[in-house]
Amino acid sequence: MITLLDTNVLIALAYEQNPFHLKAKTLFRGLFKTGWATCPLTENGFVRILGNPNIENGPGSTKASRDLLFALCAAPGHQFWPDSISLLDEERFPQLGGVKALTDQYLLALAIENQGRMATFDKRIDASLVPGGAQALMVLA
Repeated sequence: MITLLDTNVLIALAYEQNPFHLKAKTLFRGLFKTGWATCPLTENGFVRILGNPNIENGPGSTKASRDLLFALCAAPGHQFWPDSISLLDEERFPQLGGVKALTDQYLLALAIENQGRMATFDKRIDASLVPGGAQALMVLA
């Protein structure tokens, strides 16, 4: 089963100062055979957050963080999943979470659409908002 990496997992993977770096690295190595994915939202979040020049020991620019993302996506098993679903789909999104939950809800539904799962460090995601979400959500502890 292919695993969509949430932005927080991608950042932990690339940023050694992140407290979850080793967990992300361990997960990542295990996904080389089964596959892993990024999508426009996770890639954008990665470049936007790590591209902030104020992050201590970070890449320092959006170009440098994009270069890091290029390197990550060259690793075995990578797939790019385009945004192929809509929040307007009431069957896929019978109810919407609050404004802070929408992106996570969308990413979880995108993983389900691609017959995969979503890996995240975020323990606050309400998987019940997405049909099939409980089976597709992988919270890393």
